[in-house]
Amino acid sequence: MTDRNRKRKEYDEQVKMLDQNFAAAQNRRSEAYNRSAAAEQEDAAAALRKKYVENRFAVKRLPQVAAAKGLSGGAVRSAFRRSAADYGEGRENLIKERDRAVAKLLEAYSQGTEKDSEAYQSRLAALHRKYADVL
Repeated sequence: MTDRNRKRKEYDEQVKMLDQNFAAAQNRRSEAYNRSAAAEQEDAAAALRKKYVENRFAVKRLPQVAAAKGLSGGAVRSAFRRSAADYGEGRENLIKERDRAVAKLLEAYSQGTEKDSEAYQSRLAALHRKYADVL
């Protein structure tokens, strides 16, 4: 095998290894993002279920509480509306919090992917320079 062929083979092997390392890094990053995003989604779903159950119990108890306080008519209707508004606001806050957390994860994933890509391109360029005579 000539020196030129040996160098070309070295270059090809190093590029292959670089490609494999880049792909593995991307897979790890993607898996980590997917796990974290799924955990955020599950946590938010659990919080939303809890909020719903709390609201159902509050609505169910509301007539009894209103009667115990001597409330009737418009005051009771107002309490029901307030309870519904509180539930809706709490639900929206949980959804916004979940969306912000997932967006933050996605931003970190995108930045990491960009850094990985830049590092890959830099290493590939270094290999091209090192083996320029055989390319």
